[in-house]
Amino acid sequence: MKNNSFSYTRLNGMTIGLNGQKDYNQRTLHGRLTVNKEEHHALFVQDPPRCLRSKEVMRTAHSRLVQRPDGNYTLTFRFSMQEDGWNVKLVDEMMDVCFPVSQTNV
Repeated sequence: MKNNSFSYTRLNGMTIGLNGQKDYNQRTLHGRLTVNKEEHHALFVQDPPRCLRSKEVMRTAHSRLVQRPDGNYTLTFRFSMQEDGWNVKLVDEMMDVCFPVSQTNV
């Protein structure tokens, strides 16, 4: 793997243009910076804000259920084949997610 080391460079006498949101004081900004040394100018263009994120509804030992921004749900299972009885555990957890036991059993 190639190791690209970073170095600190001071750009004296540069004019910085900022194309981004108004509230940028004391925040880490993500985007791209274009430097023009001949014209002593640098332009920073901020990345657009991220769209809506999924919200976690519930979690089990091997799964995570989230509601996506479009209103649909996604259930993701993660497990290791070396785990003892993984197939029985996953079926039990899926039953718990799909058919939860109600709190008011009489």
